[in-house]
Amino acid sequence: MFRIVTILFAFSIPFRSHAQVEEISQLTVVGASCAGIDTMSLILYKENNVISAHVTWKGSNLALTPNSAVLTEKQYALYRRFVKELKKLKEGGSCTTQDLYKLVERGKVIEKMDGHCEWFGIDKLLKQLFHQ
Repeated sequence: MFRIVTILFAFSIPFRSHAQVEEISQLTVVGASCAGIDTMSLILYKENNVISAHVTWKGSNLALTPNSAVLTEKQYALYRRFVKELKKLKEGGSCTTQDLYKLVERGKVIEKMDGHCEWFGIDKLLKQLFHQ
């Protein structure tokens, strides 16, 4: 089983004018486990010097409430730490849960597969950003 995480810029940010919004990053994660396959998309954007995050889920019973949040400086720093950890992530593993990450920032794409059952990067990140 594998999980794939991908950040997509394909969905629109609700109630925002695209001329005023600067995209920071897009993250897509596809996760596969014994329970099934889930897809999560997270987009970070900046509007009027305020950084926000918006997450969507597909194929899961899990729903974050709220699915959008204004990030504090500390939360944004935690996101940046997540990105650094993702870039250094050693791929592979034999866990029954597999996460495929796709990160797009400044036109660069990073794809990583996590199957070690040790990092749980996306789970921790969502808790930090959305207090779940």
